[in-house]
Amino acid sequence: MDKRTKVLLWLSAAGLILRLLYLFFFNDELIFPDEHRFWHLTQSLAGGGPYEWEGYYAHDMPLTALVLALFVKVTGAGLIGAKVCIAVMSSVTIYLIGRIALVLDDSKLTAWLAGLAAAVYPFFVFYSTLILSETLFLLIVSLFFLLILKSNGRAFVLAGLVAGLAHLTRPTLTYFLPVVIIWSRLRAKTQWKYILISAALFFVTILPWGIRNIGALGSFHLSTANSGHVLWEGNNPYNTTGGVAGGDLRYLEEMPEGLGELEQDQWQRAEAVAFIRGYPGRFAGLALKKFIRFWNIWPNAPGFDRGMYRWIAFASFTPVLLLALSSIFVLRRLWRDTILIWFFVCYYSALHMATIGSLRYRLSLEPLLLALAAAGFVVLFKGRSKSVEGIQSSNPSK
Repeated sequence: MDKRTKVLLWLSAAGLILRLLYLFFFNDELIFPDEHRFWHLTQSLAGGGPYEWEGYYAHDMPLTALVLALFVKVTGAGLIGAKVCIAVMSSVTIYLIGRIALVLDDSKLTAWLAGLAAAVYPFFVFYSTLILSETLFLLIVSLFFLLILKSNGRAFVLAGLVAGLAHLTRPTLTYFLPVVIIWSRLRAKTQWKYILISAALFFVTILPWGIRNIGALGSFHLSTANSGHVLWEGNNPYNTTGGVAGGDLRYLEEMPEGLGELEQDQWQRAEAVAFIRGYPGRFAGLALKKFIRFWNIWPNAPGFDRGMYRWIAFASFTPVLLLALSSIFVLRRLWRDTILIWFFVCYYSALHMATIGSLRYRLSLEPLLLALAAAGFVVLFKGRSKSVEGIQSSNPSK
């Protein structure tokens, strides 16, 4: 085992300890509405019940609840145990972030900086104790990009399986896969046989969810029955902020009664598209507000947009953002690799400019931004050190 691997393993262990301390002292209960939904789904599956919440069978993709349900079933753990499971997922992500950074700069200092930053990053610590899909999705997305950036056929095949798991957690990575295929052909010269095997693994992985939905929804459906809702929630006459609706449900008042789950989703998607086409200026204005919310340097949510939360967010994310942006120049020799990450950043930003803007959704990008920031900083630091050494060696007075 090389020194960089040891560094990342030790930092992952330290990050787990930090997450457990935060869990036991500050966040051992359910605090968000979405947590109650995921915990209900987890308990239902663990008890042999259906994947259902208040009459909805495909509101969320199933992998988060399924993983937690298996853990609860095997260990007999309760809520705290499930949160510990998520904290472990977060600590594994620390290791993966460090590995992505090492693809960009293969030095021990990069391992230290990337691993340490990921271990103490406040957003990761906070979400590592919540019963939500965020932490599992971060782990899977980090593993996916690590495999893709390795630029070899076998890793690309395995990435297909990982992309399938990402889809079963959240379907948002799926629409980016054509870009990954094009990049792999142009950059890594990935052979078509590996691409086809990877695509087959992806489809086989998500196929059971589509088959299940024949019985649950009456139709073969590979995604959630919630995408239309998200689009309508973010683009309706009553949304003035670009964020979630909260308790303002006026945008749902005209929805016809008696619609099935998929029919409700289709109705909301049609309403959102009609609103966007009818009010393009309003849509553009909301998109700008969503972009600002998405990239805000402090939280948007009431209660978290002031005091300690505000300044912790500012002090942690601002350096990461600035260093990641500077890496465009510092790591310019690696642009053929880093451009895939920046394509994903642009794609994800555009996706949430069209739907809902929130710091919560930006979290999916932050492992990659941390890796870019760490590698870029170390390359810049080493470059300045060499420049200083060169100046000193050429100075006869030294």
